[in-house]
Amino acid sequence: MKNIKKIAFCLGLVLLIGSCKKSEDLSKAVVGLGGDKWEKGTIDKYIADNFTGPYNIEVKYKWDRSEFNLTKDIVPIKEEMVIPAMDAVKRIWIEPYVDIAGETFIKKYSHKQFVLAGSAEYNSNGTITLGTAEGGRKVVLFVLNQFDKNNAPEIKRMLKTIHHEYGHILNQNIMFTPDYAKITPADYTATWFNFTDDVAYPLGFITSYARAAPGEDFVEMVAVMLTNGKLGYEAIVRAQTVAAQAKLRAKEAIVVNYYKQSWGIDFYRLRDRTQYAINNYSTPALLTTYLGFNKPFTNININPANTPGMSADYIAAVEAVKARFISDLGGSDVLDDISLHFGGIAGTSATKAVLRLTTHDGAGGPYLSDFVFNVTTNATTGRIAFTTMDTPLPTSNAGFYAPYVTALTNYFVNTAFNSGNFYSADKKTEYGGLTKVANSSSFTFGLVN
Repeated sequence: MKNIKKIAFCLGLVLLIGSCKKSEDLSKAVVGLGGDKWEKGTIDKYIADNFTGPYNIEVKYKWDRSEFNLTKDIVPIKEEMVIPAMDAVKRIWIEPYVDIAGETFIKKYSHKQFVLAGSAEYNSNGTITLGTAEGGRKVVLFVLNQFDKNNAPEIKRMLKTIHHEYGHILNQNIMFTPDYAKITPADYTATWFNFTDDVAYPLGFITSYARAAPGEDFVEMVAVMLTNGKLGYEAIVRAQTVAAQAKLRAKEAIVVNYYKQSWGIDFYRLRDRTQYAINNYSTPALLTTYLGFNKPFTNININPANTPGMSADYIAAVEAVKARFISDLGGSDVLDDISLHFGGIAGTSATKAVLRLTTHDGAGGPYLSDFVFNVTTNATTGRIAFTTMDTPLPTSNAGFYAPYVTALTNYFVNTAFNSGNFYSADKKTEYGGLTKVANSSSFTFGLVN
């Protein structure tokens, strides 16, 4: 036994002596445990110029294990992904809020720290965490090693996470009305992850995660409306039963009122400004995904009197019709409205569109004149090709007005158009419209209904 003790003592002495060599620098910092220093480079300058300086927001991208759940395996963000990811955050989250609510709003109420991670955080219940918010100050963004600005769904996923977490931060400052929780009180569940969105919709929830709790429900409504935009959000709502639509509309109304009453923000203008940012940053969704025969939206109002900014040649065609009304019809007939229908009214089908002109005269009105065009729609590109006109519908006044509106009907005959999104000059109202394939300077657009 004494020999064993001697051996153990000698071994310990050797280890002690070996660990105290003068050549070792014991003051060297252990990466990830604090005290790390590095020479600031391009990434740090970008963060300082675009986040820390103007908005007092810290962006933490160097690996610090203490910032994450210590029980989960998290992969650090690749440095080459930092600027692209944060540029998206700046352009499609900060800039729309600054434009609508003002720079002071973001400075005062934004979270003060972004922590970036390369992978998702995987949970024991089979779900993954894409983002977290803590104490109204810190937001953690995950899965950034997969960031690709050309991947619009991925951009929207990241943006949805930010809007979701920012919604929590706003709620931590001013809470929304408790009436919100009374809309669908019986259908919240801790096991929301066992159900799909398609199960959640008929119950009056915009996502399955919205069923987790009223607070999550509220910020999911905010996030989906802002990231999906009017077209994407309405496509979900309009596909539901009357009862489910009523619940979703009630929640939408509370969200819109909350932003207006609590923060002085016009939520719909924020939504459209956000869509402008998304669609100018990444590849936009095709307008024809939502607009067309048996689609959630069926028509575009293309009246220059309602929507300024259309091309000169289209406006000239409309003015030519008005001039013919004066010269040939004595001026008693007035062109009130113009709309292009791809569904929802008689004469439309998957291959037929209707140009509807609304007029009145001294004897009364309104009179509807429906001009039917043969069309083909390319589902891959969103291109809509108008070919010939059919015989005007006998139930409308198109037969009477046909000789006087040729300047307008000829604008569409045998002409192919690219469909897409348009925006008001201030970028705060979204429209849908058509641009001639052969002449990108010729276009018309308006509200999509």
